[in-house]
Amino acid sequence: MDLLVLLKHQCEHNKKWFWCDPSNIPHQLGSLPKQLKKETMPNANNWHWIERNCLSWAQSHLKNRLGSVAAEGYKVSSVSSVTGQADINQRKGKLLTVYDLSIVLEWSGPAGASGTITLPEVEHDQDLQNDLEVQVSGSSAKAVADVKKHLVPSVKMVLETFAQEMIHENSKDLLQESTSSTSSTPSASPAATPSRNPASATPSPSMSSSPLPTLLSSSTAKGQKPKTNPVNIESDFASWTPHDLYDALVNPTKIRVWSRDAAATVEAKENAVFLLFGGNVSGRFVELTPSSKIVQTWRLKSWSTHSTMVTILLTEIEGGTRLELKQTSVPADEVDVVKRNWESYYFAPIRAAMGQLAGIPSITPEGNYYDTFEDQVGKSDGFFNQDFIVKTATVVVVVAVTLFYSLKWDQN
Repeated sequence: MDLLVLLKHQCEHNKKWFWCDPSNIPHQLGSLPKQLKKETMPNANNWHWIERNCLSWAQSHLKNRLGSVAAEGYKVSSVSSVTGQADINQRKGKLLTVYDLSIVLEWSGPAGASGTITLPEVEHDQDLQNDLEVQVSGSSAKAVADVKKHLVPSVKMVLETFAQEMIHENSKDLLQESTSSTSSTPSASPAATPSRNPASATPSPSMSSSPLPTLLSSSTAKGQKPKTNPVNIESDFASWTPHDLYDALVNPTKIRVWSRDAAATVEAKENAVFLLFGGNVSGRFVELTPSSKIVQTWRLKSWSTHSTMVTILLTEIEGGTRLELKQTSVPADEVDVVKRNWESYYFAPIRAAMGQLAGIPSITPEGNYYDTFEDQVGKSDGFFNQDFIVKTATVVVVVAVTLFYSLKWDQN
């Protein structure tokens, strides 16, 4: 029972304030009318603290997500336990995650190798890359070393997006509609997911509701033209080839796996429209250069008619591939969030799903690709190569000379 409701009742019905004597409160609560006991005070401007226990969801979610992690022949065979605390708190219009979890995983690998990965403390305010304690045991020292090198980083990638996924899937009704028209606090409730489910989709058993990038500024919410800034990101993908990374970004089946959106609509051809994350992200492929370049329009559903242009360049580096992303016209007050969400909703899930994606047929042809016809003429070993052009030019010259002298002979 909200104390404010109690005080309101006493003020209106007993014409006096009694709160100076705390011993009266339990007695008065029992004597309140039934209809008043059911009354709830509106959480004006989302000011008051609200807490929601999400431990059951966290246990189910992490068992699904971590249970599909695989890398370099090693995989998480089962999630033995997820225990601890996991809550979402709402205070002054802000959604906060508070969790302290202990996770135990079983892993298996080549030649019958097996063991456990124990994460004794996974906390909401932790630097996963530097502060997370990881205990690995196994049947051989070499297997343990390989798991630490290859499998543990993939596990960390899943945990990187855990807080945002927890907010997205558990925050419904935590934020109330504000009576103030000037409020710029976004609702984190998931948007409705289109019912369309393409027949070609092959979702993973671990696939849950797709995460929702939560971006909404006061300027875009009101339909005003926002101030914009560019976003530039450089991210390295160890052990990925440009071909495989490109395919992961345009292959509809692979996208449905790493985005966990079984209804994602994607067609890997220029001018084709795509819809991701339950329709909350949409755009159109403008230019597709296999294994090297993707140019696309990109917008959030909450941006009304505003759209951005994204250019992705893939370059082979030692031990992997470098992805360079340039995005134009991002609302200025959302630049930092957009940068984080590219990593959280695209790059990290792709890295974490590397083992799963490797088993899905590629739709991108193998081979070298060139930007211009001149490059192809100069470098190709096929039909339009340099030797062919020389031979063709020689034949043309011989034919031209022959015709010239033939005509001159006929005139004489």
